[in-house]
Formats: sequence, structure tokens, C-alpha cells
Amino acid sequence: MGYADTPDVPVAMWHSTTDPIIPIAAIEPVVQRYCAAGANLRLFRVPATEHISAELVGYEPPLLWLTAVLAGTDPGPATC
Repeated sequence: MGYADTPDVPVAMWHSTTDPIIPIAAIEPVVQRYCAAGANLRLFRVPATEHISAELVGYEPPLLWLTAVLAGTDPGPATC
């Protein structure tokens, strides 16, 4: 995921709001580009203190989103 292409499938992303390795500010331009190109995207901002803990504590909303998508039901509001 990045700048080369715009996803043509629904996408869920999650990221720590205080990640010292990849700051949330580095993710926002990708989200803005995808939204401007018409992507179906959900960004879950996780209040975790660093990079790895966000992966562990932030999995539930994207997992629920994926469950809904695979079941063919409404996965909830989109970021864009």
C-alpha cells in the first residue's frame, strides 16, 4: 500500500496515533490520496503508545470490519 495505485477493493487500516516509528502524519497523506481517488477505506486510529502494541490492541475494529465484509453485511461508516 502506498502511492502507486488506488485500491479497488474495500480496505481497512489501523495505526497508532503516537507511533514513534511511523508517525500517523506519514499515514494521513496516503489516506487523503486514496479518498480523493474514490477508495472505499476505513482508517482506525489506535490510542496505543507505540508501533507493536498498536498491532496487538488495535486488531478488533478491523477484524469486525472484515467479518462484516466477508458476510456481505454493512461494515459500518467509511473514512472515505
